[in-house]
Amino acid sequence: MKLFLYSVITAFLLFPQFLFATHNRAGEIVYHQTDATTIQASIITYTKLSSIPADRDSLHVCWGDGSCDWVARVNGPNGEGEPIGADSKLNIYTAVHNYGAQGQYTIYMTDPNRNSDILNVNPPNSDNVPFHIQALISILDFDAGISNHSPELLSIPLDVAFTEETFYHAPNGFDEDGDSLAYELITPLQDLDEAISMYFFPNEIEPSANNVTTLNEQTGMFVWDSPQLAGIYNIAIKIKEYRNGELIGYTIRDMQIIVDEGGVPPPTPEFVSGDLMINTGDLIDLDFEIDTEEKIQRVSADGGPFEVENPAIFTAPEGYQTANINANFSWQTTEAHARTQPYQVIFRQEDNYYDTHGAVMLSSLLIYVNSETTNTISISPTTTVKIFPNPTQEKLNIQFLENLSKETTLQINNSLGQMVLQHKMILGQQQQQFDLSSFPTGTYFLTIKTGAHNLSHSFIVE
Repeated sequence: MKLFLYSVITAFLLFPQFLFATHNRAGEIVYHQTDATTIQASIITYTKLSSIPADRDSLHVCWGDGSCDWVARVNGPNGEGEPIGADSKLNIYTAVHNYGAQGQYTIYMTDPNRNSDILNVNPPNSDNVPFHIQALISILDFDAGISNHSPELLSIPLDVAFTEETFYHAPNGFDEDGDSLAYELITPLQDLDEAISMYFFPNEIEPSANNVTTLNEQTGMFVWDSPQLAGIYNIAIKIKEYRNGELIGYTIRDMQIIVDEGGVPPPTPEFVSGDLMINTGDLIDLDFEIDTEEKIQRVSADGGPFEVENPAIFTAPEGYQTANINANFSWQTTEAHARTQPYQVIFRQEDNYYDTHGAVMLSSLLIYVNSETTNTISISPTTTVKIFPNPTQEKLNIQFLENLSKETTLQINNSLGQMVLQHKMILGQQQQQFDLSSFPTGTYFLTIKTGAHNLSHSFIVE
């Protein structure tokens, strides 16, 4: 994380033509429930340091229940924010709010100005477009031991790309509650639920067969292959949060990409990617050797396994290396790490094309940590189900440990959220087997709906 932040800051220093414009570069909202009806929320923005007249010591935040407050900035010396170099400033505005009842609410903040010269936002007058971010929250039954944390996005929403070269960005979301996350590329907003009217997705600026953007809905990996015109761009990613198959919240990341002329191809990926299934108590010990004969590189890693108790460890030399790099990722898992949703690790390789920064390659590893009890789950006080084997190659068994007394439906969705199979159980039935031999390999989600209770459980087809 720190290495990535340094890389972005030093890269932005090379863009003097974009200094002195106002105002908002990027931002997002995070929150967590603290008691039965109370949350603590932080509005995080990245702004132009040189836009002194537009600096905000507080923001007007609306809570979705008809009330709004001015929320003071809390970070930096004397609450002045934190300059992070490259004419950029990190601002955090934090407040506690009490709702009258459980339910869903939309927190939002609208500020009058984006920075100028954004090529794909109301060109050439992007500074006339408001900067708006929002988040949907669910106030859950805290007294029953159920609460909600928004996902934490472990990479910052500022990044650098090069024309004619592939660009990669991953928000790297980590949900403390173990909820399922899904990513969606959307049009940035200018007001509550109101998309910018004059907006172009990055691939629509000088469109061609060589200008294509994609977003992986499961990993959040945004790939732009390839920028054609140098300048400033903004994109927005909605990070949706599901529990037991139900949407319980989202946050919207509005982020900025600076595209520079030229560059070279990103490094060849040399870290592992894909899915890794392990059991609690297993030790993950992965050694990597990065070939620097291709290009000088520096490497780093970040993700959920570094955010938990008994965290993972990534060992690698700091800074750019001219000799081959030996790196190691290790994680001694415990029973406390078991959960149905995967942990994500993002490995980052960056070359030194401009001495201080260069082209970047990201690799995403999803780690599923199972325990002996992971596949036996209580749906309600009277209903327990066992799902096995996981991972599977051909058959998936769903075994209820009690006779079903309520209408029950089984549904399988792929990682894109598309339903690929549905089955209605018969009352009194206890077991169902699905033949998945024709399913493509990948991650799937089984949703069980029985009476008023829902359960969502991920599994892998190998």
